[in-house]
Amino acid sequence: MPKTEQSFAANADKETMLAVAYEAFTQLKWIPTHAGNQRLLGEEQGKGFQKPRLITVAYDNGKVIVSSETVDDQVFDVGGRNKKNIAALIRVYNEILPGISKEKVQENVSLVDHITAATAETIREQEKTAQEILEVMKFGSGKLYVTYTIIAINVIVFILMIMDGAGIMTANGLVHLKWGSNFGPLTLSGDWWRLITNIFIHFGIIHLLMNMYALYMIGMYLELMLGKVKYATAYVCTGLLASLASLWWHSGTPANSAGASGAVFGMYGLFLAMLTTKLIPGSMRKGLLTNIGIFVAYNLVYGLKGGIDNSAHIGGLLSGCVIGYLFVLTIHEENSGKKNRWVLPLIILVTAGIVVGYLEKNKVPLSEKTAIMREIDAAGYKDQDEFNSKYDTIIFLQKKALEPIQDTNAKFDQALFQKLNTISIPSWQNAEDISISMEKLNVSIDTKKKLKTLQLYIAQRQEEINIIKDIIQNGENETILQRRDSLAQELNNTISTLQSK
Repeated sequence: MPKTEQSFAANADKETMLAVAYEAFTQLKWIPTHAGNQRLLGEEQGKGFQKPRLITVAYDNGKVIVSSETVDDQVFDVGGRNKKNIAALIRVYNEILPGISKEKVQENVSLVDHITAATAETIREQEKTAQEILEVMKFGSGKLYVTYTIIAINVIVFILMIMDGAGIMTANGLVHLKWGSNFGPLTLSGDWWRLITNIFIHFGIIHLLMNMYALYMIGMYLELMLGKVKYATAYVCTGLLASLASLWWHSGTPANSAGASGAVFGMYGLFLAMLTTKLIPGSMRKGLLTNIGIFVAYNLVYGLKGGIDNSAHIGGLLSGCVIGYLFVLTIHEENSGKKNRWVLPLIILVTAGIVVGYLEKNKVPLSEKTAIMREIDAAGYKDQDEFNSKYDTIIFLQKKALEPIQDTNAKFDQALFQKLNTISIPSWQNAEDISISMEKLNVSIDTKKKLKTLQLYIAQRQEEINIIKDIIQNGENETILQRRDSLAQELNNTISTLQSK
């Protein structure tokens, strides 16, 4: 911040200098604020949008050292006000000095002494408050190793997921499922670990940066206050409970959920709980409570828009509040040297009990997981989209090929025979040709097995057409009816197999 300093001859002892300086402040309408150690400090009041300047007058071996400097975020001395302030003080000082009386000197020295005493008391109060803050907040008592480790893990996982096709700006949901996002049918069918892994996975770089910034801002306070073990335990437990809240809320329509925001909200909820008690000195508590309250409220309202898992935010926030109040019960004891061995085991056991109880009560059949995992596995092959497209074409051809024989008004006559030759047989032949071209595609083993079953199905449908044509031409007999019944059973089995893949 810009500062200008100048010295000149005091032409007086230190008491007279301070008395004259005080009088000069009064005439210039500057407000004395602090005094002590042979110096007087005050503010030159700004006008309009101008901010005040800090004025310091000090006595040093027969000289007066006067300075004027800007405050707050002022980076320029607009209009050279610092120089003008110094010039004004020197001028008024030299005008007052020759005519000041002893009585006025004593009066002003007494006033300066009162300011000095008030300054000393203010310093003592500030030191006391600072000590209280240090005892609770523990600023400077360590490094943010846990916070930095969590951030590093999230960034590394994000980079690895990008390399696996997750996307930088827009997310690939199947890749996120493969890496451990929280999805009900998977989490509730045995993948309980997704409740943890999902808090290290993010849907795009903006999602990651916002969560990591919020974590760093709260970690600066909480990791030092709580210590690394409590901080890490709270982060993981609130993250677990946030993930569980998301499962519960989306139990009807499962959502693919991931991100550190549930655990981050847990940390903000924990700090909010502490700020509502007298654990943190009031001088610091009010500002922090306001700032964090605004942050939480804004993000919860913003979370009402689509695509944001607000249930995880709320779950993390509420669980963090509960854990925060538990910590408050023990922090004072620990700061006074007493050991506490019950709070962390209690938090861990209760969290584990809630998680295990919910997972046991809401199990999902393994068949749902198997189908989803097949889809995830298939998505990793470059020709899967082309396979799906050709498969859809075969489904369309199937519908066309089956229309003649599914017509309830159709009779086994020459008209049906003609339709089979012109519609059904070409459609199934076209489907067969497409299925053969699909054999060269780069797809998963399960998908290749599905193709084999599909080809068997096409062949059975072609045989079905031949049987119907044979009945139309030669009529029904025991042999052909046996062929038809046997094929019908085989078709049912093949259709069931296809539907299960």
